[in-house]
Amino acid sequence: MPWSFEEDLTQPEPVGRRDRLARFRRSVELIAPFAPGAVFVTNTGPAPDGNLHEAIRQVVTHHRELADIAADHGVRIALEPLNPVLLNAETAIWTYGQALDVVQEVGRENVGVCLDLWNVWQDPDLVPRLAGAPDRLFLLQVSDWRTPRSRMDRRGVGTGDIPVGRLLHAAHGVGYRGPCVLEIFSDNVPDSLYETDLDDLLRTNRTALEAAWRTG
Repeated sequence: MPWSFEEDLTQPEPVGRRDRLARFRRSVELIAPFAPGAVFVTNTGPAPDGNLHEAIRQVVTHHRELADIAADHGVRIALEPLNPVLLNAETAIWTYGQALDVVQEVGRENVGVCLDLWNVWQDPDLVPRLAGAPDRLFLLQVSDWRTPRSRMDRRGVGTGDIPVGRLLHAAHGVGYRGPCVLEIFSDNVPDSLYETDLDDLLRTNRTALEAAWRTG
């Protein structure tokens, strides 16, 4: 799960920004020696009292602190915009462009954007914003979309509405050569993918990604 300074629906603890920052620091100190150059994903958390302006102001300030910690340990930060279904529960931004604007205001070379296709595939400005700042794409996450029946209702690649192949090519076209991470949440739905053979699920999605790339 992405990390944030604000308590959110999936990560209500620890309470308080200093304690959350301390936990982030400990995570970086633990993981960085084994994963040099790793990308740590963050999000904004919910806007306090719905104040999006204040939330973004705080996110910029906080990500400068995170950037300093990350720089000390040779890792990077990727801010992830989340789907509007999570607005005011886990996020204050919901488009790639909004995330990019925050990152550019942070102004640190080790702070970029995490592109999760499930979250932002419906953003009409996604492809041009990718092209406008190609060096800011730090991480790519994939799954597929149907109208969700819970917050945890993602589908396997190639079984939903996302034009995965076209977006893979868009990311590749701006120079992205990093990991392509399969991120599927599937719970509290009658056909949960968590209840299937997970080894087979991974193999099926690898094959589907290759097919999406060939036909995209």
